[in-house]
Amino acid sequence: MTNKKKILIIVDSFVPNFSPRMGYLALLLSKRDWVVEVITTDFWKAASIYTIKGLEVDVTTVDASCYLDKKLSNISRLWKRMSSMHGEFQSLYEKMKAEAERKLSAKRFDIILASAAYTPFLADIARSCSEKFEIPWIADFRDMFEQYPKLAKGSGIKKKYDDLWNKEQIRRRSKIIKQASACTCVSYEHREILSETHPNAYCVFNGYDSELYIWDTPTKQDMFRLVFGGKVYKDLLFQDPSYVFEAISILSKKKLISPSHFCFDLYLSDACQLYIEEFVERYEVQEYVNIFPLMNVEEFALQIKRSSICMLFTSEHTTGIMFTKSFEYIGSGRPILSVPDDKGCMNQLLKKLGAGCSASSAEEAANFILGKYQEWLKNGFVLSTADPQKASVFSRANQSEKFEELINQCLQMK
Repeated sequence: MTNKKKILIIVDSFVPNFSPRMGYLALLLSKRDWVVEVITTDFWKAASIYTIKGLEVDVTTVDASCYLDKKLSNISRLWKRMSSMHGEFQSLYEKMKAEAERKLSAKRFDIILASAAYTPFLADIARSCSEKFEIPWIADFRDMFEQYPKLAKGSGIKKKYDDLWNKEQIRRRSKIIKQASACTCVSYEHREILSETHPNAYCVFNGYDSELYIWDTPTKQDMFRLVFGGKVYKDLLFQDPSYVFEAISILSKKKLISPSHFCFDLYLSDACQLYIEEFVERYEVQEYVNIFPLMNVEEFALQIKRSSICMLFTSEHTTGIMFTKSFEYIGSGRPILSVPDDKGCMNQLLKKLGAGCSASSAEEAANFILGKYQEWLKNGFVLSTADPQKASVFSRANQSEKFEELINQCLQMK
């Protein structure tokens, strides 16, 4: 009997709260006879929207209250950043590092994988433990500071200092990951950024769960439905929803659509609802728009199946952002309208698959919607023009296999 390979995954949040990326990887590895242990935090403990059937791994959750102090003043945050390497994350870094060292002292692991959004402190934990216990490690970044049009929000001295801090985090990240066996990220554009400081940078897409998001011929629907679900950032440089609301207004004023047959359903968190209502009122499309509470992934998958077009809100001012929703829409075989055209990875993906339209204007969005609406009037449903074989490449299972191949390559490099 051969010894099972063992992997320690260190991640800022884990399913059911967040990071399905690491959840699906853990599922695949455990099915392939790996021993998988996870160290995470309760950072997004209120979310609980991700469920993965069959996932049973050892998860240790570190209390993140040392970081989640909402009353932390700007002065306190500044002091923490000046007095410690990881700033306001320092206490959490120390707690998670201690837990990682405890696990690594108790049993021999073959490799460490650190997955985080933006900040490099988890990668630094993996680097330190790799040195101490002489095992390889991989750094995974789901988001990067460079993806944003501006590194920090606000104005004045605080913004200038936040800009400097974020740039310092980028510098530290570059120094830390040089010692990793490999680095992974979620888009080709992010891979190009990591390649500047690491020779072994790879793109592993987020993908979709092929058991939840199933490509099949849609049934007839009594309404033509645009559907969006998820978070909307209150920053037009990051996401600009105005295009689709203006497009609906254009079509309505020309009497090309009717609220008796056409609706736009949005599934949003409470914090996003008031923001979206501003666009609804501005473009006077109240009779077309329905806003519902955010759903868990299983419930929302059913709404995608009932949709005629699935919506993405993007921006040409960002770099390398590929929303998980885009893959879920693709996996369901639904046409996609992405607004505005990001002139980057989303545009390229939709073109490559023939999955939809990245509209650079409200008029272009209106024309795409009208074409699909006319198809619905004729058939009672709308078909995707994408190639299902090409789309299947982006399943979570296939992307997790890419991860496993890379992990095994790193083990052979030891």
